[in-house]
Amino acid sequence: MKVVITAAGLGTRLLPATSVMPKVMLPLGKKPAIQYVVEEAVASGIKDIIFIVGPDDTMIMDYFSGDKKELIAELRKRGKNDYANELESIKKMANYEYIVQEDRLGLGDAVLRARKSIGNEPFAILYGDGPVIDADPPRLKQLIDVHNKYNGAPVIAAKMVPDHMVSKYGIIDYENIKGEKNVKLVKRIVEKPKPEDTESRCAISAGCILTPDVFDILAKLKPGVGGEIQLADAQNKLAGMKEVYAVLYNGERLDVGNELSYAQATVEMALRNVKGFEEWLEQRYEQ
Repeated sequence: MKVVITAAGLGTRLLPATSVMPKVMLPLGKKPAIQYVVEEAVASGIKDIIFIVGPDDTMIMDYFSGDKKELIAELRKRGKNDYANELESIKKMANYEYIVQEDRLGLGDAVLRARKSIGNEPFAILYGDGPVIDADPPRLKQLIDVHNKYNGAPVIAAKMVPDHMVSKYGIIDYENIKGEKNVKLVKRIVEKPKPEDTESRCAISAGCILTPDVFDILAKLKPGVGGEIQLADAQNKLAGMKEVYAVLYNGERLDVGNELSYAQATVEMALRNVKGFEEWLEQRYEQ
């Protein structure tokens, strides 16, 4: 299986920083946000990564596939082998392909660009700005397990959200499945509805596994909410053709899409990865 990682968004809510770098390359600790997403795919057993990038965006390609020989040589010269090894591991971590989304016409359009590279096999989609923490096993592995259990059916990562967040997500109407606690049968998906327009609070959460017939749907799909080709609309049509499942995965999704959520994501990563940060934080707010 291959994974498509979407990374072509404009990141307008994080301007001016995103005028010179994709929002998915914003750092969370020592790594850009998108690296955590790649690591999730690799930890789930997938090593063929397809990035959907924006026009003139070379930063993602440079980071994952670029030649860092001079820097690595200098680090080794200074005896900083751990840093050199870490840089080398990024390029070797997976097989990378880059596809440019010339016109940013929405998530559905971004996924459609990968049709030739995917071929006639199921594939995964992860959002480059949505790393997941504290998932055991990794979120994508949870999706793969359900995909395999239900004979290769499409599966969608999902989380329950409060009322005030409903209009920010694709919302899944579902049926419970006997014997399943965290797996639901998808009946309908509505992109960013008003809370009063749906009883469901089950939201799409930045990942899925789809079957290749979704490409025919995407190719014929008319623009939806925001004038964009919405992947959620294609998933809704797919659910009308075959069984599609939602997986309420364990783990917490972070988001680097706006100023507040990026600050929250930075703190969450620092609490887990930066020695002494939690103690500093406690001391800072005891004053």
